[in-house]
Amino acid sequence: MPTSTYIYIFGESEITIWGLTGQVRLQRMLQTHEHIKLVDDVEKIPASATALFLNSNFLFDARVLTALLGTGQENRLIRRRRLPCGDTHRWQSGTANTQES
Repeated sequence: MPTSTYIYIFGESEITIWGLTGQVRLQRMLQTHEHIKLVDDVEKIPASATALFLNSNFLFDARVLTALLGTGQENRLIRRRRLPCGDTHRWQSGTANTQES
């Protein structure tokens, strides 16, 4: 029996695309996947579970979500933000898929 992936969606942007907030858009996209559990509190995720944290302030393609759910490995998507001081870059986490050993 396959194990479930716990998904925690965070991000507070009220900007809408196609009339949907990022949270609602991600929830609808994830409805097509099996063996997932959406949680509204990180504390509800068991320590030994696979978890996927999605930042709803970003737009995700359905193929990216499918790939993140299907890898079975630890992954992290990051974005690069150019700082005002030229070529200096700071790396920030966008989403993470972590699996406890």
